[in-house]
Amino acid sequence: MLFVLLSLSLAAVAVQERAVDLGHAGDFAVLSTTDYVTCTDGKLTGSIGAAGPVTFTRTTYEGYGETYQNGAVATSSSYAGLQTAFAAFNSANANVSARPVTDPTFIVGTAIGGVTFKQGTYWWPSYAHAATDITLQGKADDVFIFKIADYFVTAADVKVVLKNNVDGSGPPIATNVVWQVGGYVTMGARSTIQGTLLVKKYITFGAGAFLYGRALAQGYVVLATMNEVDEVYNLIAIAAAAKRSPPSPPPSRSPDPPPSPPPP
Repeated sequence: MLFVLLSLSLAAVAVQERAVDLGHAGDFAVLSTTDYVTCTDGKLTGSIGAAGPVTFTRTTYEGYGETYQNGAVATSSSYAGLQTAFAAFNSANANVSARPVTDPTFIVGTAIGGVTFKQGTYWWPSYAHAATDITLQGKADDVFIFKIADYFVTAADVKVVLKNNVDGSGPPIATNVVWQVGGYVTMGARSTIQGTLLVKKYITFGAGAFLYGRALAQGYVVLATMNEVDEVYNLIAIAAAAKRSPPSPPPSRSPDPPPSPPPP
């Protein structure tokens, strides 16, 4: 079995990977298809959906008027298709599961910190953990898919870094990064992950952890308290394509000039 050294940079692949279609699941920043969502002293940006209760305590919520729980509306807006989002979550998982790895002969070790990944699909037959930063290098349309059979854990202060190619093109964008995890995900304190989490069990955030993407799980999603020393908040940032931009203001118009006085 070939294990990757921490300083290894993976070779670029010739085949362009296709982006993962999240369907209506992509309308949500946080989604639990069977359980609850809770956040204490955090900050949420995007729509929240859960089969169970949605609980915010001292939390800044910057959703788009859409929070749904138990198939009913938790705010003033309505969304009849929550079950459609649950089905889309399952379809996206099936799509990712069916994709072959880019290079079946290359097996990445469980310690993935310090590795620079190029676009492609990678697979871990057990768990994966990161004690140092992970780098994704490529163009804006490059797709990165990480399939982890068991759990995925990051240590405190670990970051997923999006980096330009050597020719200056790029960097990759979070909407093209998918982490499919068959177990649970635990983000260490003040850690930062880029991309969509597709998780079979549950997702927990350490104090001050950031996720730029989506947290989609079958189980519960728990955001921890903010880091009281650094005053850093948990942040779930929904992808720009899913945001509902406010309507553009009408163009400015100069007032009509006053009428000319009548001739004497």
